[in-house]
Amino acid sequence: MIEKSRWIEKFESELERKKVFCLYGSIDDDYFYKESTCDINEFFEKKFGDDKFIFFGTDYFEKMIESEEQQDEENEINSLSNGVFLNTRVDFLKNVQKLENSSEKNIIIKDPRLFFGDSSCYDYSYTLRYFLEYINSEKNDRKIIFICENLGDFPEKLTVNNPYVSTIYIDYPEEDERETYIKDFLKFFYHREKSGQESSFIKEDFNIFLKITGKRKLKEIANIFKKSVKTKTIYDPSKSIKEMVNDYDFGEKKSPWVNLKNSTIKRLETKLKKRVKGQDEAIEFVKKVVYRAKLNLNGVMQPYSTKPTGVMFFTGPSGVGKTELAKVLTECIFGDESAFKRFDMSEYKSPESINKLIGSDPGYVGYNEGGQLTNWIMSNPYSVILFDEIDKANVKIWDTFLQILEDGRLTDNKGNTGYFTESIIIFTSNIGNAEFDEQSEKNPRKYYLDALNRYFEKEVGRVEILNRFGNNKVVFNHISEDVFEEIIENRLKMVIENIKKRIKNLKLEIENMEEMKQFFLKKLDDSKKFGARLVNTLIETYFINEFSIFFTEKNNKENEIMAFIKNEKVEFRC
Repeated sequence: MIEKSRWIEKFESELERKKVFCLYGSIDDDYFYKESTCDINEFFEKKFGDDKFIFFGTDYFEKMIESEEQQDEENEINSLSNGVFLNTRVDFLKNVQKLENSSEKNIIIKDPRLFFGDSSCYDYSYTLRYFLEYINSEKNDRKIIFICENLGDFPEKLTVNNPYVSTIYIDYPEEDERETYIKDFLKFFYHREKSGQESSFIKEDFNIFLKITGKRKLKEIANIFKKSVKTKTIYDPSKSIKEMVNDYDFGEKKSPWVNLKNSTIKRLETKLKKRVKGQDEAIEFVKKVVYRAKLNLNGVMQPYSTKPTGVMFFTGPSGVGKTELAKVLTECIFGDESAFKRFDMSEYKSPESINKLIGSDPGYVGYNEGGQLTNWIMSNPYSVILFDEIDKANVKIWDTFLQILEDGRLTDNKGNTGYFTESIIIFTSNIGNAEFDEQSEKNPRKYYLDALNRYFEKEVGRVEILNRFGNNKVVFNHISEDVFEEIIENRLKMVIENIKKRIKNLKLEIENMEEMKQFFLKKLDDSKKFGARLVNTLIETYFINEFSIFFTEKNNKENEIMAFIKNEKVEFRC
């Protein structure tokens, strides 16, 4: 049995040497203390017994200011409560004066902002300086303990280079703590109703459960067990322990990976090649990732991996099908494109904008809305997420993405966690495209991989991040002349079919497809280096617009229309 959680050991070792303690991190979990578990309130009660601790909260401050006669009542407050900001120097001085006059030796304050007031207040620096002088004075023989989730909520002058202050991070439970905790709960788990006997927790399942619950609080692990009891979950050898944890994380949702038919996977390559032209190598690679995902073999080198089902980095020239491939992949696996989410990384250029992914800090606009990325993954755990043109984002964003790449999880500004274990994550970039020249054409794959490496080395400053992608870096090809012709022909055929669906009984054909393709190739001209993205614009400008004018003004209700090239223009006749 574990005697004490690590943060408690540190707290006790410094209790006699320090006057102020700043506890932050996982403050709402259970912890080991004296061969049992307890929350933070219970710990302080067990630790200090009848020694009076005052838990400052809204009610306490209000009563303390109102009347001296209510002092006894205030001393009985023994639970953390949400507070309000103090906004005036008078309020703060009254509180410090009460500290000086009170008999209690140990004081606990949930939120430092509750005590010091709003940092935007004009006299905030004065209140902080006054408090620092107070704790450093000989007349202060009290222990003052601040508790909050984020280190940034503490005044910097309080925590930096202050010999009287101990800053203690309350981390997620270590593996040995989770192991002990899980063993204590086994009697509640995998109950066999038919025999009325408890089934054994298979050693392999135990080890898997231990690994995939890393970075989870003890209370969260307890809730997984409690759900098993509540829903009367019976141990099913055919159902993996990972699936059972997924049931807790995502609800009773059927995994598209489990239901993915072999015939669907076999048709995947055909669908991809139909929609994405000239990228056979990329398609072949993506197909292998899907095969591994179907068999749950991604991350098999680490048997207890909680990483995303698939992670890929698409790089290469612009407009060659990187986003389109991700969309088709989503459609093939999840049935439609509603499970596809694209993040335009040019919207995350500033360090502050990164918070949009996980939500704004308390007190800032958008706090109650949560994070764009965390909201998506909590609602769509089975999805394909595309971070488009990642090189346009602030490089600090990789600190956020590392949590996803390593742990398969991300926590928002309110403490809610989203899990990426069943999703595919794709990053794209056009790094090096602007400098691509004739010399680079000799070995395009090497050129783009070298450019990617330079980006992580010189701009991000962390090549090890790129190494986490391993061989999952996919280089897309430049589009050749033949492929451009194929793309133009397919787009024209698609447009004609869509027009005929919208105009009943219409017969619309192209007189000479080869001549029509050459017309659009000439219009592309030097823009080919920007990929096929311009093809749609050109077809809309020179084909769809001209057809609309012709059909509206000159058609005379004829149903058979022929498109042809004349005088360097697309024209139509009945």
